[in-house]
Amino acid sequence: MESEDETALRRRLVLVRPTWECFSVERAARTSVAAAWLANNNVSASLPAPATHYDLAKFICAAALRPIPVITLCEELREVPLLRGRSLFGLAGDLLDQIVINHRDAVWWITDEGLHMEVVPPDTAVSELSVFDRTAGMMVIEKWDKNPQKRNTNLSEKSLLEIAVKLDRTNLRLVDVLQPKQKVELLKHNDLMASKGIKTFERAAKNPKFSGMLRKRLYVARDAYSLAAATLTERPASRIPAIFSSYPPVLVYYRYKMVKEPSHDRSSRTQN
Repeated sequence: MESEDETALRRRLVLVRPTWECFSVERAARTSVAAAWLANNNVSASLPAPATHYDLAKFICAAALRPIPVITLCEELREVPLLRGRSLFGLAGDLLDQIVINHRDAVWWITDEGLHMEVVPPDTAVSELSVFDRTAGMMVIEKWDKNPQKRNTNLSEKSLLEIAVKLDRTNLRLVDVLQPKQKVELLKHNDLMASKGIKTFERAAKNPKFSGMLRKRLYVARDAYSLAAATLTERPASRIPAIFSSYPPVLVYYRYKMVKEPSHDRSSRTQN
C-alpha cells in the first residue's frame, strides 16, 4: 500500500511515454496484458560476470518486479560477451532496448505471451519493383557468369534458356513485360507469322532474332533489381503507444528508499 508521501509524489509526476529505438510497434500487442509486462515494471538487480547479452536479456526479464516470460531470443545475442558484471536499475523496457540497440537489424516487441527479440532484415526497394523485374532480376543475378578471368561477363545461352523456361512457369506473359519498342516488334512478327508466333519466353530464347531482345530485357531487370536491393527504405518511425507509459524512475527510487529507511529510523530511536 502506498504511503501518503508516495501518493503525493505520484500526483506531482506525469506518465512518460517511452522512446525505445528498437521496439517494433507493428508486432507488439496493444493490450492491457502486454502493457503490464512493461509499464511501471522496474528492475533492481545485479548480474555477475561472465555473461552475454542473451543472459542479460533473460536476467532482466526474471528480475523485473513483474517477471516477463521470454518467448524468443535471437542467437546473435550470444555473440556479445560481458566481461564485467552489470548493475541494473530502471524500467525493464529501457534496459531491454539498450541491449537490442547494439545488434544490427534486431528488434524487440511484447505480446500477451511475453518478450520477443529477433533479427528482422531491413526493408529494401525490391518490393517496389514490377513482378517481372523482381522475379527475372533475381534469376539473372543467380545465373550471371562471374568468372574473374573473363574480361566481359554475361548470361550464357544455357542460362538464358533455363531462365526462359522458369518464367514460362509463372503467370507472366512475354508480350506484357517487353519494353514498348520490343513489344511493337514482337506483335508485328506474330501478325505476319501466326503459326510461328513468339508467345513464350522459351521460344523467344531459342529464336536468333528475339533471343537478343529477351536478353536485353533481362539485363534491364537485373540492373533494376541490383539497384533496388542496395537501396534500403527507411521504416517509418512509430510513436510508442501510450499504453506502455510509465512513471519516472524517481518514484521507483523513492519507493525503495521508503521501504528501507523507516526500519533504520526506528532502530536508531530505540538505541537512543
